[in-house]
Amino acid sequence: MKFFCVTKPNQEVTRDLLKKSAQEKDLEFINIDVDSFDIGNLKYQKQKGIFYRVASGSQAKNIELFLLENNNFTTFYSNTKAAYFSSNDIALQKFYKLPIPKTITFLTDDYGFLEKAVKYVGGFPVIIKVTGLSHGAGVMKINTMETLISVVGFLKKNDTKSMVIREYIDSYRHARLVVIGSAVVDSIEYIVPENDFRTNVGTPQVKSEEFPKEFSEIAIKAVNIMDLEFGGIDILIGKDDRPYLAEVNFPCYFPRNQLATKIDVSGMMIDYLVEKYNKENDKRN
Repeated sequence: MKFFCVTKPNQEVTRDLLKKSAQEKDLEFINIDVDSFDIGNLKYQKQKGIFYRVASGSQAKNIELFLLENNNFTTFYSNTKAAYFSSNDIALQKFYKLPIPKTITFLTDDYGFLEKAVKYVGGFPVIIKVTGLSHGAGVMKINTMETLISVVGFLKKNDTKSMVIREYIDSYRHARLVVIGSAVVDSIEYIVPENDFRTNVGTPQVKSEEFPKEFSEIAIKAVNIMDLEFGGIDILIGKDDRPYLAEVNFPCYFPRNQLATKIDVSGMMIDYLVEKYNKENDKRN
């Protein structure tokens, strides 16, 4: 069996973990480099096997869509249409009543609108988040209306259309749970740095940690409502010990969990896809 994997050159840690696990299970590992992808190469057409996109960004996602259209791949999508949408769909999370921080997904730089938005999410400080970025980029803690007007105006002027204003969770802890199928297979806690409210900037410090059953239920539901069967789920824990779903990450940087806990996440990912592939092909036959 073949394992097709879409990566970028700077993702060698994730690639190497998946490649090692694939080779241990006698799978042929085929790396597809986003920067050198050849759309005319026949080895990327009419193929069978398991598939995972490590790389994020529009180019990687468009390559993924091309590959899914031209091959018979087994993926972590329970419904292939999920490949066309964002994994972090706040509207869907609200619809299914997941416990997310109060959030407004449409912003203008009008003073009156922003004043009401701040009141809705609970007052200052608030979080402005430019969506689609990672490792804390585009996440800003805003303490005054003057700063909020300035930041939103700047982002609008620079054509940053995808941003949200969100409730600030005070005195929080940060949990990352990895879901495969209908189970949490690994979990860690980010250690909050002294000089930053963000826990996942630079090289985050993490530790292995188990969380209450309620957290696992939130994480599994958050992944599955997106028609996904894998994901890294960020849950913030407020000073009241309540969990708040912050983000669903797909693809996700699972090596941070695996290297901290020594749990073989990459191997479990491949096992899951292989089992799914075998079931799908049994039905076709």
